[in-house]
Amino acid sequence: MSAIESTAREAIRAALARERQAVLDEIQNAASEQEQHQYGALLNDAPGDSSDEAQAVTLADLSAARMKHDMRRLHALEAAERRIDDPDFGLCEECGRPIPEARLFVQPDTRRCVACQDRHEKTYAGQPRGSL
Repeated sequence: MSAIESTAREAIRAALARERQAVLDEIQNAASEQEQHQYGALLNDAPGDSSDEAQAVTLADLSAARMKHDMRRLHALEAAERRIDDPDFGLCEECGRPIPEARLFVQPDTRRCVACQDRHEKTYAGQPRGSL
């Protein structure tokens, strides 16, 4: 038997689609922003001081970090879309207990119940993640 009833599964599928589209829009906006900044730098070729350069580097780093975060989120949502019809979708990958449907509606790509996610975050907080 499935952990999630079919009506709830369809509502979660719709939430996944909405969230995926929102992330895609964010990625598109970020890419457009980066493009505008690059063209702005080419058009405004006046030399700046070191604080201008530092600010430009910081903004570029923040933009890259935001894009990386959005891409990671998009991959998680796509993985959830592939798993949604699996009978064990909605079961915590750590303890095997059902993840509350309310949690899945809010964060449809979640793979852990609240208790296991809390434990996971405390265990792995601050550890670097691979970028590939």
